[in-house]
Amino acid sequence: MTKNILFSLLYVFVFSLPQADAVNIDESLGHAETIANIYLNKSLPKDKEGLVAMYSDLGVAQDEAQAALVYSGERLLNCILMDCENYKSLQKKSIHVLRLLGKGFGRNQLNFSPIMHGNKFWVMIRVEVNGRTLYRDTFKQMGTEGLSFAERKEIYANRMKKFLGKGGDVKNIITLRPGDTFPELENNQRYDFVLDFDGVLQLYNGDKTRFPKIGHSVLTNGGGEFTDKPVIAAGEVWAIYNSQKQIEAFFISSTSGHYLPLYEDLTNALPYFEALGIPKNKIVPMGGPNDIVDIFEELMEKHKMSDLKKLMPVGPYEWLKRNK
Repeated sequence: MTKNILFSLLYVFVFSLPQADAVNIDESLGHAETIANIYLNKSLPKDKEGLVAMYSDLGVAQDEAQAALVYSGERLLNCILMDCENYKSLQKKSIHVLRLLGKGFGRNQLNFSPIMHGNKFWVMIRVEVNGRTLYRDTFKQMGTEGLSFAERKEIYANRMKKFLGKGGDVKNIITLRPGDTFPELENNQRYDFVLDFDGVLQLYNGDKTRFPKIGHSVLTNGGGEFTDKPVIAAGEVWAIYNSQKQIEAFFISSTSGHYLPLYEDLTNALPYFEALGIPKNKIVPMGGPNDIVDIFEELMEKHKMSDLKKLMPVGPYEWLKRNK
């Protein structure tokens, strides 16, 4: 009898909580899915203004989908009865929408550099080795595919010198080998990554206010001797955790100006992350470039476009604060 009374009180308490936020979240996630589907079919932008319009829309959708993910993840920690199923459904849909957005970013990948850099852009060096698709470092320069090992080594040495000269420290590189366990990252913080052809994963915190930018050339070699190893994948990773430090989503992005890997080739990297302990159902492949704040800052600085700050995404936590 006592148990029934306690359960009834708990049930009344939970269901007496304001539900407006749940409705708002559901509607917002639906809006994000609509945007994602539009950009899976819409013609790609032809100029910088079109690029801004596209990334502005995708930024809004990304905030909405990530906010829904955070919201549902927290609710699942303390839910009862049918609420749990509803939040599980919302969480699953959030991952689905984020994956659609990742594919949408990927569609624009080859279109991005000509718009941003005109005819002064370098091309990927994509190679097949023993049936595997790999990438060689372009060093973000035109014509590097024909350079000798010694010439490429010299470029690397200059990059390494520049990194160290800015106060960079190779001790901040996280190295993971097959059989290791993936560490907990800072919540919603982007990390540069390189996965070489031996399955060795290098990570480096991308917070430029605390860590000098490393670049994928230095990261590939772990800050050590130049090896000129081709890589399986390179880009950025970040994770969203709930308050119990459980992964809600793990993003793997193909954003690398050094390697320019294709979005569709990210599938080659997924088994390595899964082997390190990342749950398969939480992985969200993201085509690049997709760091909208970084892209808009470059457009303002180098291309003198104004009023882009108000179009920048705010992130899931700030979105939830603004939409209580």
